[in-house]
Amino acid sequence: MREYLLQMKKALRFFRNFPPAHVGKYLAASAIFCLLACILLSACGRNNMRPTDASLPSGSGNAEENCPGVFLFGPSRYVISLVAGEPVMLDPAKYPVPVYCTAAQAREAAKAALESGRAPASMDLQIYILEGEWRETAVKSGDRYLLRRPAVIVDFVD
Repeated sequence: MREYLLQMKKALRFFRNFPPAHVGKYLAASAIFCLLACILLSACGRNNMRPTDASLPSGSGNAEENCPGVFLFGPSRYVISLVAGEPVMLDPAKYPVPVYCTAAQAREAAKAALESGRAPASMDLQIYILEGEWRETAVKSGDRYLLRRPAVIVDFVD
């Protein structure tokens, strides 16, 4: 029994000094620094991806060459997922997704959908920016453009 107590005493002495107290402080500080660096880098990237109204094309020329991005309108609940950092994926295999060359075109289409009753009047609609280039994301179908392949919503337009 005495040998057992001596072994336990040695083990307690070892674990009392492991890890040193200063190591925990440095780990916590480095973890906070890494988290802040990630947040700052992601914030810088999001602002550069958001087009302004001044950067939108005037409407002259071929629409496929002048499009600054791929826009669509959808329910405002996607904003919550975007702010939380969760990806919002749209799949055209499930249902056709109309896309637009500019945010203004998407706004007009959303307004028309509400006025015509295609979207419920109680639905709050938001304009979103899709990942990808116009040429690879949109396909002409009749008099409108539809989403060609699954795409992720990257941001919303204020």
